[in-house]
Amino acid sequence: MATHWLADEGSAVPQSYRDVFRLMSEKGLIPGDLAQRLAAASGLRNLVAHQYAVIDWARIHEIAALHLEDLLQLCEELARRAEAD
Repeated sequence: MATHWLADEGSAVPQSYRDVFRLMSEKGLIPGDLAQRLAAASGLRNLVAHQYAVIDWARIHEIAALHLEDLLQLCEELARRAEAD
């Protein structure tokens, strides 16, 4: 969702998810503290995508639960901006 948002507004999309959130903050799309937390959490995606066969699902749940509010805040920020357009 974040990469599509950047692409739709004409921005070059960074290669890493970590940098996607940093760029969104630099452009004023999301607050800096949220960008930092989402950048830190972006490693979870890589863990799931690249080590699927050996995932500790209890650990995945634990990490995801810690960042659920951040994901909801990201959605709220983008929805607010979409409504303003």
